Amino acid sequence: MNLVLTEEQRELRGTVRSFLATASPLPDVRRAAESESGYDPAVYRRLNGELGLAGLIVPQEYGGAGAGYAELAIVLEETGAALLPGPFLATTLATILLTELGDKELLPDIAAGTTVATVALDGDRALNGAEADVVLMVDGARVRAVRGGGRTPLTTLDPTRRQARVEAVAGEAVASSEAGMARVRDLFAVAVAAEQLGVLRAALDAIVAYSRIRVAFGRLIGSYQGVKHKLADMHCKLEQAESIVRNAAWAADE
Repeated sequence: MNLVLTEEQRELRGTVRSFLATASPLPDVRRAAESESGYDPAVYRRLNGELGLAGLIVPQEYGGAGAGYAELAIVLEETGAALLPGPFLATTLATILLTELGDKELLPDIAAGTTVATVALDGDRALNGAEADVVLMVDGARVRAVRGGGRTPLTTLDPTRRQARVEAVAGEAVASSEAGMARVRDLFAVAVAAEQLGVLRAALDAIVAYSRIRVAFGRLIGSYQGVKHKLADMHCKLEQAESIVRNAAWAADE
């Protein structure tokens, strides 16, 4: 087991981090989240066109890069840290499902960034359900692809994470496997954990930066032992979380 990033993985992290810092800084994230679509389609097109991230884990024979879950975890950590709004996570989950056990017909368009897909897991609610071209409706071990149908936007706590209720209409069966769906659910957990690791890292960075400029009782709050100890505790939790995510992504690949 190797939890240290390779040179290629560090380059991937740096490329994605630099792109998001330039194309989707936090002020733009706020504006996009408050817009009608909830995200900036131009950023999403560049994310897929210039970096090819929609096809990162899609096998090469279907137009993707054929990368592993270790690389996907790196990318999701960066999109989480940047609070990237839009359907990237939703499409990633759909890609995981299709790559692992579903019909591969949709993968080339997903890899090209021309099809937005999402998953409704044991219910009728889906991340970015209103924006998705295809919703993979999961009912136990059975999966069907639904195009069109009614999509009712829902109010969410996180404005960067829009949801919609998808009308139950007939769709094309694309998978049916209890064992396969069990693995897919585990892989969904790895993907979400990687994204949340990025959120944790960005939150700690923001708090540390604030502690260096906020003055209370004539002193920077970062100079107080109570604040230092809390920051140290958060740093330790971040290090533990990073090890857990790296291990989970390695296990998914192995």
